[in-house]
Amino acid sequence: MTLEEVRALGNDALRARVAELCGWEKVEIESSTWNNVWDLKGVRQNHPPPLYHCDLNAMHEAETTLAGQAFYHYYAMLAQACLDERCQHMASAPARQRAEAFVLAMQKKKKKNEE
Repeated sequence: MTLEEVRALGNDALRARVAELCGWEKVEIESSTWNNVWDLKGVRQNHPPPLYHCDLNAMHEAETTLAGQAFYHYYAMLAQACLDERCQHMASAPARQRAEAFVLAMQKKKKKNEE
């Protein structure tokens, strides 16, 4: 995905993409009591992933999963997003921009690991 494609994602799609990259997985099960089941690293939960696109705390948690080149690529993408959106500084970037940069950084990491 390109930056433009990531920016074009709706909030729900962006949330799902970040969740997937953080290890969340939607689980389809037959249950009368659990209707929104997600798995995070082997633990099943009856609630959806955090609202990454609008929650800075959730994005901070996602950012802690970055390491090595993905970390540097994330901050480069965030800096670019801040320039494009004319925010004052990366430190004041909203959750949406952080989520977009996270998707791009993790996508690049995943692609590099596949090579």
